[in-house]
Amino acid sequence: MRNKKGITLIALVITITVLLVLAGVSLSLVLGENGILKKSQKATTETRKAEEKEKIEMAVAAARAAGNGVLTAENLNTELNKINSTGILRDEKEKWWSYNYSADKKYTIYKTGEVKEQTSLLPIEYQQLEYIESTGTQYIDTGIQLNNNSFSAEVAFQATRNLSENWIFAVWYRSGWRAGQSQPNVFDKNYGFTYSQVQTFDDYTIATSEQNTTKNIPITVQIFGQKDESNLQRFGYYKLYYCIVYSNKKEIKNFIPCYSTTTVTDVNGKQCPAETKGLYDLVEGEFYTNQGSGDDFKAGPNV
Repeated sequence: MRNKKGITLIALVITITVLLVLAGVSLSLVLGENGILKKSQKATTETRKAEEKEKIEMAVAAARAAGNGVLTAENLNTELNKINSTGILRDEKEKWWSYNYSADKKYTIYKTGEVKEQTSLLPIEYQQLEYIESTGTQYIDTGIQLNNNSFSAEVAFQATRNLSENWIFAVWYRSGWRAGQSQPNVFDKNYGFTYSQVQTFDDYTIATSEQNTTKNIPITVQIFGQKDESNLQRFGYYKLYYCIVYSNKKEIKNFIPCYSTTTVTDVNGKQCPAETKGLYDLVEGEFYTNQGSGDDFKAGPNV
């Protein structure tokens, strides 16, 4: 009989298996989490960030030269506008400025000329918290006075006590405007502030209000308490995760829970030592702290 040479079925299966393994390894090397494409994208991003920071540093150097070695907001604005006309220099402090290069990119520019990227929404003097918690004696005056413009808000919160009078965001003026709840995560009192959407999650509730008040109310809105014509009463027991306030559909306050990492000055001019807890308004760049009695707010975990 003649010898016939060929590929057996077993050899074919083994060959295909090896090829599939090699293909899988190749795809992983190219498309995987640590693959060539991911590394290439990361390298591109890092290069862009480095170039962006270098441009800002060159603008800072030019501004210092224009000021004979001294940085001023005017010279900084002039030079920074040359590299990015939409950037915003804001929040000048004793030793630094905050520079919004874009909506999601912020830098700290020190008056020494050093430039650092900010990894938080907040300035470097503040550490963001998941929430701050009122225990029934604390409150924050938002400074917001209701008027006959449209007014609405989005509040993320969790009630810590089941009370018939428990106020998260309220003002009371001649049978006027207030918003509270008597059951955890269920709004059942609406006087001029009507919630159009309430979403309940495992940890907290987000309530979004409709366009509402057309009244002029000469006292300001409080968080964690109800204010009447003369004083604060009926405090709330809540964890507050964030609060955004709108007037005529324009964001006027965006409150983020945080604590100070160094001595800072709050919106009312009060000197606050490190670890003072409160709300930072991203719109105006101001820190709001407890104006009630008793201990400071309780703090949630760092974000």
